[in-house]
Amino acid sequence: MSLLGSGSCREDGFVEAISPDAIGEDHPSYHYFKGVCMAYWGEQATLFQKLAFTSHIEYHIEQGMELSHRYEGAGILRLAAGLYSNPQTQALGIYDVHYAKEAIDSAVEQQAYPGDPSDGSQYYDNWNGMVQVLRQLHADEPDAGWEDEAIATCEEILGEMDYRIEEDDLPSGREAEFKFNYNKIKEWYKEMTGQDW
Repeated sequence: MSLLGSGSCREDGFVEAISPDAIGEDHPSYHYFKGVCMAYWGEQATLFQKLAFTSHIEYHIEQGMELSHRYEGAGILRLAAGLYSNPQTQALGIYDVHYAKEAIDSAVEQQAYPGDPSDGSQYYDNWNGMVQVLRQLHADEPDAGWEDEAIATCEEILGEMDYRIEEDDLPSGREAEFKFNYNKIKEWYKEMTGQDW
């Protein structure tokens, strides 16, 4: 059973229920989920609020990386990739899309966390994140071939996902995540190629 149990991050105080103070130890789940929740809140914040959110998110990324790169399909690396490739962070002085690419490359290469049947390459959030980072690299460096790499990544991953759908072999317990990422990657593919997958 997950440390998170069957609750919801929308419940008041849910993430704090897995804080080091609450469970008596520091666990990567706390830093991952706290960082993700703060990143979502930060998306809606003012620039002044973003400054405060960003320092907290970076703290949770650092702590999560110290504890485990592998938890939740290398979720802390995925969070770092999303943060540092977000063009809104340019105004905050932390934008670093090349570091984001290193982080997401590492995420897909991570071995499974103990007790998790899936490694980083089997978490399709990572592949969705990879395409987003490649698209941002293309926005910054339009002549460097990043869009071609993004399209090729979409084709490879969508092919794999189609096969899993045909074989009725969706990742156990993560079917909703799989479907969300499948649809999102198809959207990225259409935006870049003008063609439906």
